[in-house]
Amino acid sequence: MDSGYQIYVPPGFDDSEADAQVHAIARLFFAGRTQAEAFAKAAGWLDAHRVLVTDVGWDYLDNEDEPFHLALYFRFLYDDEPGPS
Repeated sequence: MDSGYQIYVPPGFDDSEADAQVHAIARLFFAGRTQAEAFAKAAGWLDAHRVLVTDVGWDYLDNEDEPFHLALYFRFLYDDEPGPS
């Protein structure tokens, strides 16, 4: 993983009890002509990367060639971290 895309968190930092927590997540959009096409693109990308999906978003954009937009919110898994089953 390119170190330029990582977020630094100091050792011992714990904000689990805070009202506003820090979350090191990324977002990626997948567009399609149909809902199935957007989901298929996302599924293909997920198969190729070690990530943990934390949330999803869905939108429909009028007057677009690919109006269905799926947003995946995720974080990359470390090499020694088990993936989701």
